[in-house]
Amino acid sequence: MPEDKFDDQVNVDDIAEGTDEDVKATSSSSPVANLFHSKLAKILGYSVVAILLIIISVLVSVMLTKNANKKSYKEQDKPWVVKKPDPLSTLTLNEFKLSTADKKDTHFVRINIALGYKMNDMKLASELNARRAEIRDLINEIIMSKTKDEIDDYQEQQELKEEILERINQILQDGKIDKIFFTDVSIM
Repeated sequence: MPEDKFDDQVNVDDIAEGTDEDVKATSSSSPVANLFHSKLAKILGYSVVAILLIIISVLVSVMLTKNANKKSYKEQDKPWVVKKPDPLSTLTLNEFKLSTADKKDTHFVRINIALGYKMNDMKLASELNARRAEIRDLINEIIMSKTKDEIDDYQEQQELKEEILERINQILQDGKIDKIFFTDVSIM
């Protein structure tokens, strides 16, 4: 009985080497079938799939980029579509020649200022003319409280315009100034 058990068991060496019939069956199958079962074929197959995935990814990203560029172009401000602001009436003030608040070195500011307000606002125009001296004095105070370093570059001048605008609008009763224009600025 124990001998029967050994006869039923499969010898591992026989499987690894294969029998003559197995070799003949393998060699008689088509070369194409052998190619697909080889390691080289698997590597080539994976490579082709990887290359196709890369190509598809590139194409998708190019298409998305083109669509994003079209959207961003459409979303950009279009000067021919955006409503242009109405022109403003202006009150031009005489030239200001002032010294700055610098303690060490004396600096001078020469500046021409115009006040912009809604066109045809006669009540405001009348009030601005009546308050011309008061407005000039207010601007003198603001500019003379600044040092050269506080008004010598673009950003600082924009902040100065905002301060002047707010302070003038605080004293007006019949309207408001919409914009301050520096038509000429020299800092010496």
